[in-house]
Amino acid sequence: MPSRVIDLCNGLHKISLNFCIPHLNEIFTEFESHLTKDSMLFGTIEYSAQKALFKVLESERKNIIDCFLRVLEDQLATIRTTLTISASAINLNIENLSLVEISNFDQKQLLPSISARYESLNNMEIHRFRQRISVISGMAPFENDSLPLSPNSICVCLRYSLQGLDLSTSNFELLCTLIEKHIFNNYSVLLEQCNYYLAEQRILSNLGHLAYRSPESRHKKTPKSLNEGSQKSKSHSNVSTAQSESS
Repeated sequence: MPSRVIDLCNGLHKISLNFCIPHLNEIFTEFESHLTKDSMLFGTIEYSAQKALFKVLESERKNIIDCFLRVLEDQLATIRTTLTISASAINLNIENLSLVEISNFDQKQLLPSISARYESLNNMEIHRFRQRISVISGMAPFENDSLPLSPNSICVCLRYSLQGLDLSTSNFELLCTLIEKHIFNNYSVLLEQCNYYLAEQRILSNLGHLAYRSPESRHKKTPKSLNEGSQKSKSHSNVSTAQSESS
């Protein structure tokens, strides 16, 4: 791997560490606080389960965060290799990783729905980041499920690092809420920092702030073009009618 690419990947890794570590610690601190409060309201069995989970998190927090960061680093390392981080290729698809056996469809879709929502909210910044990563990798632009630091990739890191926890349905939903609150509500900051860093390193530094349209939407007509087409059709019809009457 060229030394410049290694330096760029290390720079992105440092930015992602500075972003993720504080937010992950905030997630677990708040989650443990909820467990402590909730355990006081439950019966003996539920209390014991909550206390046991609290002790596991307390002792395993560092390992969980380290696992998250290792997966994140592996994703960034694939930028300049022929091996991509396609979730389906390495069996790390969000839907295939389960903290507990989830039978409820809505619950199973929690993280994927969060991922999709924040991809939509940040599509322009993601598009610019995607183009810059494509330049570094020397490959075609990554899809959202394989783009390092995309919402889907972050969710893969989360599910992979948390899959050893035995979470109840309510605890799983609470954890997803905290993940959205601390990580994804601030996700635009991570993207801006990454794009700014790469632009400073002369990677598409003049990339314009153009609206991104997905390949599917590029073939769809906008309401304006549809309206213009309708007006042209009416105008053509009126001309034909006038010509018919004059003849």
